[in-house]
Amino acid sequence: RVVNRNYNEADLQDKPHYEFAQDLAVLFYVDVAYGIVDVTNALYDVWGVDGDTLLEVAKQNGKRKNPAELVQVVEAIVQEFSDMQIAVMKTESGNGDLTNDEFRQMMIASKENVPLYIWRAGSEFGASVLLYDEIESIQEQIGNKFYILPSSTGEVLVLPYEEEYKVSELKEMVAEINSQYLHPTQILSENVYIVTEQGEIFVAKDN
Repeated sequence: RVVNRNYNEADLQDKPHYEFAQDLAVLFYVDVAYGIVDVTNALYDVWGVDGDTLLEVAKQNGKRKNPAELVQVVEAIVQEFSDMQIAVMKTESGNGDLTNDEFRQMMIASKENVPLYIWRAGSEFGASVLLYDEIESIQEQIGNKFYILPSSTGEVLVLPYEEEYKVSELKEMVAEINSQYLHPTQILSENVYIVTEQGEIFVAKDN
């Protein structure tokens, strides 16, 4: 799982972790029948594996159990509407003759120009998708350079790079999400990240 280093400084003291993207940290856990168990330094010593092996095994297990998903924000929202909500929206928009699926597809198609995507793995720690070594796949889909907005520890938002986007304004968007919609334990960062054409992730500087 990926967390903010500053927000979790005390929690990092007794756990093996990696620094990542300048202000984040990677922690490890074991998924067991009754929940999750954090990997502490004591457990790490018992296993007797080196840090690189632990990180690689965790990434492979994560990708196998919780595959990455990149979905347009509008499409994700529309698909989460209940059939009752869709029925009401169809009636109000004068499209009552369409099936629910047809109406959903119409809404998605009408929002194709919204260049914002949700990138996540299927778990409560979905922002760990940042570790999956799949940046190249994202570049193939939306362009070689893009912003990552840390919307929560459960997912991140991806925005194709455009010169007119101001990092300060993107940071304001992240701050609003953090303050209005997230529990403090769900906050990933106050920063915005940029992915370079070489696939490297850095904290974006104000432009």
